[in-house]
Amino acid sequence: MQKTPLIQPGDVAIYAPKLNLNDPVDQAITSQLCAEVSDMARKFCDAEWWIMPFYEQYWGKNGKVLMLKHRPIVSITNITIADGSGNWPLVPAPTDTFGNPIPSMVSSVQSYGAFWFDKFSVYLGAGTPFPDGHFDIGTGPNIFVNYTAGYASLTGGPNAGPDYASIPTDLRMGLIKEVVFRKTESQRVGLKSVGDGQGQTSSYSTAPLDPQAFQLIKKYRRTWGAGL
Repeated sequence: MQKTPLIQPGDVAIYAPKLNLNDPVDQAITSQLCAEVSDMARKFCDAEWWIMPFYEQYWGKNGKVLMLKHRPIVSITNITIADGSGNWPLVPAPTDTFGNPIPSMVSSVQSYGAFWFDKFSVYLGAGTPFPDGHFDIGTGPNIFVNYTAGYASLTGGPNAGPDYASIPTDLRMGLIKEVVFRKTESQRVGLKSVGDGQGQTSSYSTAPLDPQAFQLIKKYRRTWGAGL
């Protein structure tokens, strides 16, 4: 099942005015390409860009930093640690007058540090770190996180629709370039060469991604995470 595309035909028309998108058939093809390229990017990057809730399980590594799978982190509903003696929900760290977390504060739960987060990770303050799920517990993932993450709202755009404008610019451009590439190459996909009968041949690109699009999209490919 395809998810909401990250770009729309109007984006393609702005950056590729030479494409004829006034024809209903071309509009339908471009719309489908926007959806297919968006899904391709999600799978290639192992990431999601619309803001949505996630529930994930991780193995602790006896440290005080936990990198979550999806970025940027918008909010955390709860974090629970299983340490063999029970399941313990952590508490958010208090903040100073400037809104900065106070790392010295310890949670009242099993001496675990209170937590805070930035766009990328969760941090524990003073106290016990995330217990090692492989050696301390040995029963499976031992950190459970409910959170929301993503760049753009599905209902924060014009007319309460998707907020396409908040998708990172370089990612949007990479997707647009790939749609344009697939649209213009659609009549010769898979064709390596054509002879004209006079010893002349024409070769076409058969790369799975347009090189320029690849350079823009690859920086969002997930290479981080703990246990996922």
